[in-house]
Amino acid sequence: MEELFLELLITLIEKFESENYPIPAGDSASMLQHLMDARDLDKSDLIPVLGTETEVEKVFVSGRAIEIDEARKLADFFGVDISLFL
Repeated sequence: MEELFLELLITLIEKFESENYPIPAGDSASMLQHLMDARDLDKSDLIPVLGTETEVEKVFVSGRAIEIDEARKLADFFGVDISLFL
């Protein structure tokens, strides 16, 4: 009986949270910013990874999608799965 009650309570809490406090889906630029913040890096630290300051700015300012080869380089640089950037 307690297990059933606990399962119902968990289901109700999850439903309440998803309706009232949804977690927005992040884009690749926000994920990149989060990883940089966590490692105390700035945009200039990404120049060796993405090639030029212009390419780095395109990702952050203009919201250009990260290309597959850039995603691979970023994933290697941060030690994370490539899917975070695609």
